[in-house]
Amino acid sequence: MDRRKFLGNCATLLGGLGLLSAMPSTLNALSVETNRPKRILIIFAHTYWNDSKINRKLLSEASKIEGVKIHNLTEQYANAKIAVDKEIELLAWADKIIMQFPLFWYSTPSLLKEWEDEVLVAVDTIDSKNKNKMLKGKTFQIITTAGGKESSYDGHHGGVTIKKLLLPIYHSFAYLEAKAKDPYCIYDAGNISIDKLPIKQYLSQIKS
Repeated sequence: MDRRKFLGNCATLLGGLGLLSAMPSTLNALSVETNRPKRILIIFAHTYWNDSKINRKLLSEASKIEGVKIHNLTEQYANAKIAVDKEIELLAWADKIIMQFPLFWYSTPSLLKEWEDEVLVAVDTIDSKNKNKMLKGKTFQIITTAGGKESSYDGHHGGVTIKKLLLPIYHSFAYLEAKAKDPYCIYDAGNISIDKLPIKQYLSQIKS
């Protein structure tokens, strides 16, 4: 059933029972909550951000999506000192959490690893104290750009694929009970011109 129709039916029923006047704020809050856009947090890091062209363009396009918040760690934490409380608030706000970064030596930029060490430990501590998983039910995904061609990650190099390279991060979020969405990678990034970027596919990954 359509959500608005459902809420309307609820209002009719409550009105007939004489209860509507006692619950207007609750119904209004429910209506706002069910009709709001998905909250999508993109946590981004790039060691050479000042020289970035591909990821700068991607983030520019992503910022146009309603409900998307771009959180650029490289700009936010030039001193690499993570404000854990602020990061916790952002994670609590989000429905979907995306880590976006260029693949460096088959891993993340160092600042993003620092974020994992500081913030995910804090999340786990809060979970243990509250007996409740803060990230439970939220969707987690990695979007990355790689300098190598897609054929370099098809498994013929010792069985290495993008999924396998990123498993430690996915395992961390799975431990915190977030739902995993397969990673999305833009390959051969150093040789793609800006006008040839798969923008449509990239935005579709963010919104899904």
